[in-house]
Amino acid sequence: MGLTKIKLVTNWQNLGKENDIVLVKTGFARNYLIPNAIALPISMSTLKHEKKPYTMNKEDSLILLHREITEQLKNMELIIRAKATDKGRLFASINSQNVANELSQRGVSINHKKILIPMTIKNLGPHTVYINILKNSKIKLNVVIHAE
Repeated sequence: MGLTKIKLVTNWQNLGKENDIVLVKTGFARNYLIPNAIALPISMSTLKHEKKPYTMNKEDSLILLHREITEQLKNMELIIRAKATDKGRLFASINSQNVANELSQRGVSINHKKILIPMTIKNLGPHTVYINILKNSKIKLNVVIHAE
């Protein structure tokens, strides 16, 4: 029941990400991970010579993007003009694509799939939408709809 160090070649659930060095049971490494090209065996001499350069992974880039967009949208009130009736009802509802287009005109490029509108926007006035870049964090954006 010995343990051995291996270097993962691919991302593996519950073990680690690519290029991580992890400690697993010897039989698991010898019988499954190494033959299926999921990991490589590591010896102390190869471990000393290896230098792991830092590369930004997807999660780090999403965190940076989240911070950048939060700074850009801080205290921003997005004004969208749309055709409406005299009673303040819109002829066409405002969707995430409309919000994304208006943001791109202001220099903030966001995929419309990342914009969450809790309730359909069918009336003039202030509304709140959320931008969901990270799984557990939403950026609040105030949107005001004016008549054309």
